[in-house]
Amino acid sequence: MPAVWELAKSTSSMRLATWNMPAKSGAADVIVYWFGKNGAGDLTANLDRWKKQIKTKVDPKPKKIAISKGITAHLIDARGTYVAPVRPGSRERNNKPDSRLLAAVLETPGGPLYVKTVGAAAVLDLHEEGFMAWLKSFKVPAKK
Repeated sequence: MPAVWELAKSTSSMRLATWNMPAKSGAADVIVYWFGKNGAGDLTANLDRWKKQIKTKVDPKPKKIAISKGITAHLIDARGTYVAPVRPGSRERNNKPDSRLLAAVLETPGGPLYVKTVGAAAVLDLHEEGFMAWLKSFKVPAKK
């Protein structure tokens, strides 16, 4: 992971890990979720849920990326107004214009891994190269 990212305390038991992407103009969190071998629903449902968190003029199309042998990522890259619930299950919504979401479902032999970052578009633009390099560095552990 990029050296400038800071390990943060996870605020939910659903989070495997959380890092902060610092920037002069704000920050964004990188969150990794793991729900076991069966994951948290099917691939399309997860990608559609993420797409609904950003109000955009253009529907973002998932991009399939080969990461390494045994891992494929399905990436959503969306810009617009962040409108996700403030907390899971909450009726209260965020309303953050000029936001960007980069999120991926990584299909692994052990089940899906969910990686998501959302924040000010300027912050994610600054960290995009590092995020993508980190994402592409995932590998399936060798069997012992």
